[in-house]
Amino acid sequence: MMKRLALGMCLFSMLIGTAAAASVREQGGNVFYVGDDGRSLQLTKSKNNGGAVLSPDGQRVAYLHIRPKNERDHEVFRGKEIWVVDVTGKNAKRLLKTRMVDEDAEDAAETRLAQFNSLAFSAAGDRLYFLSEGWVEQDALHVLNLATGKQKFLTGTNQFIVIPRGRYAEHLVIDDRCHEDSAGKSGCSFLITPEGKEVMSVGEEWEQAMAFVKRQEAKKK
Repeated sequence: MMKRLALGMCLFSMLIGTAAAASVREQGGNVFYVGDDGRSLQLTKSKNNGGAVLSPDGQRVAYLHIRPKNERDHEVFRGKEIWVVDVTGKNAKRLLKTRMVDEDAEDAAETRLAQFNSLAFSAAGDRLYFLSEGWVEQDALHVLNLATGKQKFLTGTNQFIVIPRGRYAEHLVIDDRCHEDSAGKSGCSFLITPEGKEVMSVGEEWEQAMAFVKRQEAKKK
C-alpha cells in the first residue's frame, strides 16, 4: 500500500513539474485564455479579434479588435483597436483606437495610429509596445503607459523584442535600416532604451540580434 502511495505521489510530482504554462490562443476570431491546468476560457465573443499576448504576471491579456466596416472612422484602414481584459474575462477595456492625421503634416507617420500589430508587454507589465502604420518601408513603434493611458512614438522599425532581464532588462532590440551607431559601429539591429534612445548596434542581421537577446535572458539581474 505504501509503495503504491509513494508511486502515486511520484507520478503526481512529475505531472506538476511538466504542467504547461498559462498561455493565450485564438480560434474563429476570438481570444481564449489557457490556464496552467489546460482549461480554456473564451475572453471575447465578437469574432474580430487576434494578436493576443499575455502579461508577464499572467493576469491580463492585450489583443487587437477590428471594428465592423459600418463603424470605422476611415474607409482605408481596418479600424483596429487595442483592448485589454483580465484572464477571468472581466474588465475588458479599449486602450487605443485608430486615429488619422493630416497626411501632409511633417510628423504624420509618428502621430497617426492605424493598422496596429505586434503587441508586447514590458517586462514589468506596466507598458504595452506596439507597431502602427508608419512609412513605406517601416512601421512606427509606439509605447502605451497602462497606468496613465498616454502613448508615445519611439522610432521606426518593422520588428522588435523586449528584453525581460539581465543588464538591459526593459530595453528593446529593433530591426532598423542599416546605419552607424554613435560609436561608429555599423549595424541593422539596435538596442534602444524604453524611451526610444539608441544605445548601440547589436548586429547586421536579425539572427545576431536574437542571439544578443538570448544572451541577456540567460544573465541574472
